[in-house]
Amino acid sequence: MLLTLLLAVITLPTGWRLDPAGVEIPVDTFPVHAQLLPGNQHALLFHSGFKPPSLAVLHLASRKIIHSLPLPEAGIDFAFHPATRRAYVPLGHAAGLAVVAVSPTHQLTLEKTIPAPTGHVSTVAHRDGLVALTHTLGDTVVLVNLTTGAEARRLTIPRPTRALFHQNHLYVLSHEPASLHVINLPNLTPVTTVPLSRGPSSLVVHKDRLYVTASLSNHLDILLLADPAHPKPAERLNLAPSPTWPVGLSPTSVTSDPATNRLFISCSDANAIAVYDVARRKLSGYLPTAWYPTFALPLPSRGLLVLNGKGERSYPNPQGPNPTVHRTMTPQPPSPIQYTPLIQLGSARLVTNLTPAAVQKHSEAYAKLTPAITPAPAGPLPPIRHVVYIMKENRTYDQVLGDLPAGNGDPSLCLFPENITPNHHKLAREFVLFDNFYVNADVSSEGWMWSSAAITPPAFMRAWPAAYAGRTRPAPKPINDTPGGFLWTSALKAGVSFRNFGFFVSNRPGAKPGEPIVASVSDPALLPYTNSLYGGYDPDFPDVARARIFIEELERTGSLPQLTVMVLPNDHTWGTSPGKLTPNASMADNDVALGRIVEAISKSPAWPHTAIFVLEDDAQNGPDHVDSHRSPAFVISPYTRRAAVDHTFYNTTSMLRTIEMLLQLPPLTHYDATATVMFPAFSSTPDLRPYLAEAPRVSLDTKNPPGTAASARLDFSAPDHVTDDVLTALVWQTLRGVPPPPPTRAAFLSYSPD
Repeated sequence: MLLTLLLAVITLPTGWRLDPAGVEIPVDTFPVHAQLLPGNQHALLFHSGFKPPSLAVLHLASRKIIHSLPLPEAGIDFAFHPATRRAYVPLGHAAGLAVVAVSPTHQLTLEKTIPAPTGHVSTVAHRDGLVALTHTLGDTVVLVNLTTGAEARRLTIPRPTRALFHQNHLYVLSHEPASLHVINLPNLTPVTTVPLSRGPSSLVVHKDRLYVTASLSNHLDILLLADPAHPKPAERLNLAPSPTWPVGLSPTSVTSDPATNRLFISCSDANAIAVYDVARRKLSGYLPTAWYPTFALPLPSRGLLVLNGKGERSYPNPQGPNPTVHRTMTPQPPSPIQYTPLIQLGSARLVTNLTPAAVQKHSEAYAKLTPAITPAPAGPLPPIRHVVYIMKENRTYDQVLGDLPAGNGDPSLCLFPENITPNHHKLAREFVLFDNFYVNADVSSEGWMWSSAAITPPAFMRAWPAAYAGRTRPAPKPINDTPGGFLWTSALKAGVSFRNFGFFVSNRPGAKPGEPIVASVSDPALLPYTNSLYGGYDPDFPDVARARIFIEELERTGSLPQLTVMVLPNDHTWGTSPGKLTPNASMADNDVALGRIVEAISKSPAWPHTAIFVLEDDAQNGPDHVDSHRSPAFVISPYTRRAAVDHTFYNTTSMLRTIEMLLQLPPLTHYDATATVMFPAFSSTPDLRPYLAEAPRVSLDTKNPPGTAASARLDFSAPDHVTDDVLTALVWQTLRGVPPPPPTRAAFLSYSPD
């Protein structure tokens, strides 16, 4: 298969394409906020990603970073006071506020750190020696006197996300419930609360109106400020390109340009800046951006500086994870290891021409990049009444199926060949082999969301880098905060019968197979439908035991609900943890379990109308000669084509959209709504032959020797707690005895088969 360069257009693993406006400016990790410095020749940038956070000074004319100040941790914005040339920077999990001086020569100096009584500080607002610190995770806003450092007032506000001083009031956005809290400044007492669209994330005052982005909707809320103490909802602007467009734009920030009377709204999950004409009270167009825009700074020259959290594309990493160099910790600078989040830097884009005519041209260009809503296939759908959706943990295609001659594989990268995974290989041969399937996620924290909600919500996107970099554990997980809900949310709303085996389950410590193990579920909607015996993620809980629990219920009930979701996670492995199962034993356990589940379903009365979908949540930064996002995927049904190879580009949301169409469910977000569906893998004629599972060819209980200390200090309590580079390197080193090859990143995922 040949990679095809489509001019300057980049295709992302999400299936969306990039051709950004403006001139690229390389910056550091995940830029989130910027402000102009006095003189308007420089901008102060705030980076808050996987690499150590920092403030940096950008010289706009030369497009160069001229000074940078590292920070121990970071929130998601900062306040700058031009008169004193001081920046007030929230330090996130470092629980403080940094006061940074900006010299007339644009050098940055950390003057002092004010301890924050709230713990984690995510955002800050400043006015006349008073700062408001928001503690989103602690339901608190604290006002601090900068002169004394003393707490002036503490306000209890649920899930505060942003604060803004306006006249004699403090406006605070609350994430849940979505609302605006108005605080009277003279006596610091609450005045009123105004309901908002879901996920309020940013706010700005422009003339007599307050504008609020809603990151879990496609909306910009507009409130009248005739009486600043009592903002009145005026209208709700739908930022989507069409009235029926699904949720998923993720408008995360809004900025105001008084010179042109326009607003700029960063639509992070649409890779666009929406331009709003205040005078005409209408959207005037979109600017195409690079990957995941986070902020747009209007410039006095009537230009725009756009920050892109994930940069210009995905990059190659020839110096990928190497266990002989870095075995036990997440690599951080000055490490030479090219771990994906370490090299996936952000970017800035300088857009200089923003006349109405230029905005119109940019909008036309963006329209060509935006994928269309995927129509239902022509003709009748396969008569599927039962869908079983199985999510596994962290493998690339080449690691498992790279030795299959029929597919585009590299046998030299195959860690778990047929001797270890006979069922994976047999299923790929007997049904459809997909050799061009990609996971949307970079890491497991994203993968669980992509696999169930068809998006990584903005709160997740901002939380996981600090957790994976080891600056905070665990990553905050606002589990119910998704734009369109989860697959089961949609199913239950439509009256689809449902059963859960292990999705979003917390296990009861010490429970053994056969005992009730479910202690809690992250989404309360799952609880009535969850099998209490089926263990969630825990490498000590055998997948064959999970399979037995599922099969016993199937045999007892004699049928399947319309939708079954299931985790089968032990292909994650224990790595080389002393006394734990070897990687081969863990993978073989996973393989046997999958084979037995498919065999049981194929011999059940439900089989003639069943489809089983299997995918990995993410690919763990592992080796694959096409791209490290490429992973194994299976569609197993009497209606799937037998002994076929499908080279079509599919991804996580392709599988979700195919399931939704079979069950007549609406898409969750615009990602699955625009995804390529997997119906080319189906046939109109069923083949009802059952699947016969292969017996294991290696021991399922072989343990690592006590001397494999490299894994001894790793945390396997959750899939997110061992970073991908470390575990991938350890597994490779253990199985092959040599350092792993570097993961491959495809710059362009559009290609055609041989």
